Amino acid sequence: MARQRTSGIAGHSLWFGEREAPLLSDPDDLQEKLALAVNIRQLDPLPCPEGFQQRSSIRIAGDIGLAAIASTPTQSSYDDHHECAIAVLQYGRIDYELAGQIWSAEAGLSAVFLSGEAMRVRTTPHAGVVFNLSPQLLARYLGDRPEPMPIEQALAWVQRPHRIDLRHPTAQPSLRALRMVLGLLDDPACAPGQLPQLLGLDTMLYGLSAALIAPR
Repeated sequence: MARQRTSGIAGHSLWFGEREAPLLSDPDDLQEKLALAVNIRQLDPLPCPEGFQQRSSIRIAGDIGLAAIASTPTQSSYDDHHECAIAVLQYGRIDYELAGQIWSAEAGLSAVFLSGEAMRVRTTPHAGVVFNLSPQLLARYLGDRPEPMPIEQALAWVQRPHRIDLRHPTAQPSLRALRMVLGLLDDPACAPGQLPQLLGLDTMLYGLSAALIAPR
């Protein structure tokens, strides 16, 4: 059921798909869209004064599924997955609990690399993007840089979660470049269900992901 757009969640623009993302009160819609990027099992709203609200959009670029979201607080659970993922926020905070340890994505401070383990997740009101990646292909990008990471080290690197410090000197240029690439996802060729015509877009996402999770 659609709601009239108001302040709060509705006031945060999505990094892509802004024009096609009405304000909804349906958590199942958000869970379905997140499933494009991560292996979500269950998502439930947490209590908040305005009731559950969310706006979301999805895109496909090569083998990468991306979800841009803005939502009131939720809690969710995820199963093991053969792919990894990166979560970056423009607003709010998300805590990912994996094997008893918490990894937090917080707007302006940190993003999170998720290596595919089962996890529990709890959020504040938040807006941002999550996208999946092939760990084997990401390891190749880590090993194919001006200062390459040995392939054995790269393969081990993508098998565990990482906090991405967005205050690192190289993080801000990479983050700005990532936002620019995400903006290109509004090209109609990247709409869900269509073959992307923006050649090299997935390559850019892999390269920027490697720069973010293992800055030189």
